[in-house]
Amino acid sequence: MSIRSFIALKIDPEVKKNLTKMIRQFEKVSSRVKWVQPSAMHLTLKFLGDIDRVKAEKLLNILDKISAKYSPFDLSCSGIGTFPIKSRNPKVIWAGITNNSFIKGIYEDIEAEAQKIGFPKEKRSFHPHLTLGRVKKRAETQKLIPELERTKNKDFGKTKVNELILFESTLTPQGPVYRILHESPLR
Repeated sequence: MSIRSFIALKIDPEVKKNLTKMIRQFEKVSSRVKWVQPSAMHLTLKFLGDIDRVKAEKLLNILDKISAKYSPFDLSCSGIGTFPIKSRNPKVIWAGITNNSFIKGIYEDIEAEAQKIGFPKEKRSFHPHLTLGRVKKRAETQKLIPELERTKNKDFGKTKVNELILFESTLTPQGPVYRILHESPLR
């Protein structure tokens, strides 16, 4: 049996609340975006796809090993952006993450260790962010672009990072449901 999974960081409830307020403003402008529910907001470090139990066990050991190298730290969440970056036809709307020197080190450690057990290295460069919404009909989001521009430097608060988490992701018609499989506390 396989598990659809990813490695991520939790986001502070206050940051989620601030982001949700902003999403509610965006919803008034465009209904052509599938917005992420607050309970599903997280910072993905590596999407793993479908893995078997043997690989899952190896990943738990990897996460425990990596988390022992790092102390808890804060991340700041600020600014709104899109993928593609600076596009007039965005596919994804996200909130930015700053103070990411620790995140970059953790990400690189995860990539290196995961590659040793058969996971391909990510081809795209790492851009830490919180996905807020996926655009359903890009041609109809033009009214949203000025709103995104107005919030490109907005501050949403800080998140304390205390652990690395392996999540299971179950796809449902209402959207994905995430369940924590393992938490690896930072030292």
